[in-house]
Amino acid sequence: MASALRSSSSRRPVRSTRPRTERWPSATEPTSTPCTGTSSSRSSSASSLLASERRPEPRAAAFAVVPTEERKIRCRTSFSRWGTRRPGVCGPASPRRRPGERAEGRRASTRKGLERTAARGCERFARKAGRRVIDVNVEERGPLDRAQGCWLGQIVGDALGTTVEFQAPEGIARRFPQGLRELVGGGPFGLLPGQVTDDTELALALARSLVAEGRYEREAVAAAYRAWYRSGPFDVGGTTRRAFGGPETDADGMERRANRESQANGSLMRASPLGIFGWRLPPEALAVLAAQDSRLSHPHPVCVASCVVFTHAIARALRTGEGPEALYAATLDYACREALCEPVLDTLRAAAKDPPADYVRSMGWVRIALQNAFYRLLHAPSFEEGLVATVAAGGDTDTNGCIAGALLGAVHGLDAVPSRWKETALGCVTDRGPTYQTHDALALAEALLLRGAQIEAGGTTP
Repeated sequence: MASALRSSSSRRPVRSTRPRTERWPSATEPTSTPCTGTSSSRSSSASSLLASERRPEPRAAAFAVVPTEERKIRCRTSFSRWGTRRPGVCGPASPRRRPGERAEGRRASTRKGLERTAARGCERFARKAGRRVIDVNVEERGPLDRAQGCWLGQIVGDALGTTVEFQAPEGIARRFPQGLRELVGGGPFGLLPGQVTDDTELALALARSLVAEGRYEREAVAAAYRAWYRSGPFDVGGTTRRAFGGPETDADGMERRANRESQANGSLMRASPLGIFGWRLPPEALAVLAAQDSRLSHPHPVCVASCVVFTHAIARALRTGEGPEALYAATLDYACREALCEPVLDTLRAAAKDPPADYVRSMGWVRIALQNAFYRLLHAPSFEEGLVATVAAGGDTDTNGCIAGALLGAVHGLDAVPSRWKETALGCVTDRGPTYQTHDALALAEALLLRGAQIEAGGTTP
């Protein structure tokens, strides 16, 4: 059984041979209402992701604002990967000051550039959505703070874990005796500091589809996943490749092609947007959406049940604000009441006392990621320590990190995410195109929350 799991769920590094062109952002594009870039201005621009004809008045920017430039530089951790880094924000590189220029002014100009970049992305997705602003009140800080914590937790967990992906814990401990505590990039794919992998890129594809459609539209989501596969990602899991890489052009064909024996973590790693989106849905309605999404690529009952229980926990955390112990107890009770498959129940029960026994031998197994996430929720003293411990365990560190980060962030909120991680993640701009950027993460999380509130208020149906 273990060998079957390893062969079906392990992911081999795949480098794309597709030539890449820097498409994001264009220096000639017009600017618009700025999106938020820090926790001090979290909810100012999600509505621009939802509509183009009614934009709210911009709130005060978190930083001083003057134009800035971008520089294309080589990542220090890679000999072959190029990308765009904002000077002084994403990574250690910084250009020389101009004559008479103050350092703090340069820093301010850099942050202004990030806000403008996010604004352009918001405007693009707003035009694509073509919808009116939702008149639903989510001004209460609790759900919004937890939704943004969940989404940013996914991003930073992914970006932290990619540095040591596929490594054994002994090697990680020798390299980072105090634990890996900075988003330094690199890893098997030579990524930029703060850059995410296929895990969060697929979650971004799902999140932007939910915002654009205002509901879970199965065909639209399947099209978004196919578009991601055809965009030339630098890493694709074997189970994911089989489902998304075939000639089928519809969701049913994708599901028929999917590997029904694999218990890989590829559907769980992208599921967190459904938890945010479904925060006010009845549990049975959210379970249907989570199951539908998992079956597109990972139809095994263990994968489906893992996505159902994980999205339920996120939605409940956003809605109730329960602490770790209460949320775990409620989630386990829900799983037992709904008679989810026994292996997933065993995984949840085991998480109360122990982490997974071996992260490396069966790396990529969905039960490892699920057990680790709930174990860290119950036992980690903080958000940061939970992710540091997750990554230190080795194996599929980026996927385990993004899943644990999403759950920890949903419970502890945005303020629990270290500010240095926020800045690096929100400031990293890559060559992967606008759909897969993370600079507008806070606005996107708010937009997901608003869409979910609209469904609960009767505006659409799931």
